[in-house]
Amino acid sequence: LAQAAPSQPSKPSKASTRATTQPAVVLPQKPGTHRLSCSVRVDGKALTLPYVLFLPDSYTAKGPKTPVLLFLHGLGETGTDLDAIFDHGPNHELEKPGNDKFRHDFPMIVISPQCPPRGQRWDRENMDQYLNGVLDEVLPKLNVDLDRVYATGLSMGGLGTWRVARDRPDRY
Repeated sequence: LAQAAPSQPSKPSKASTRATTQPAVVLPQKPGTHRLSCSVRVDGKALTLPYVLFLPDSYTAKGPKTPVLLFLHGLGETGTDLDAIFDHGPNHELEKPGNDKFRHDFPMIVISPQCPPRGQRWDRENMDQYLNGVLDEVLPKLNVDLDRVYATGLSMGGLGTWRVARDRPDRY
């Protein structure tokens, strides 16, 4: 997995909590599915979140800005096998054999982090800040429409979407 982290600390989402990351790494700018990871530190505790980044065929590093979808998977995809991200949701549909037209026409960047194992959940304390830390890292490095950033999820990921939006209502 490629490591990605922002070049400067992200904005704190709460007065007592600060999310920071490590030195910057260049993100892919070519359409397709990319497997990456981002290390984020909240309240002194580091967490590396692997994620799948999908850049649509229409994506260009310059030109029209592209909307973004943060997708949070359910409990069954938690772990260390990033292939699980493709079991359900947008990544499943984008990579499904025979779905070439859907994939070609899909108009959004999709960022799909994987929740780590060992009792972690998207709806647990500070996970919203880790997730927003990933976006703090990724979004400035892509040609994105910051007025069209959306979050969605399945089951546990649905609960996580409420938390990321609560943490950063200005973003979603």
